[in-house]
Amino acid sequence: MVLLDLNLRGHHGKDICKYIKQEAHLKHIKVILMSANPDIEQIKEEVGADALINKPFDINEFLEKIKANINDQATVNN
Repeated sequence: MVLLDLNLRGHHGKDICKYIKQEAHLKHIKVILMSANPDIEQIKEEVGADALINKPFDINEFLEKIKANINDQATVNN
């Protein structure tokens, strides 16, 4: 799993997510976008991310999102 902020120094999280989701040997990896960007839902769909976390976030919601995606990944791998 990759927790990926959209605003990174040197690279944009959108580009990194697109790369991960386009590469055959990486596309199975869950990507969760994190951002305060008001367009994050649209960006999530555009780049193929598996989930998103809006900033600022509640820590309990954050942990639940992580757990849900870990459980999804474990199901896929079994």
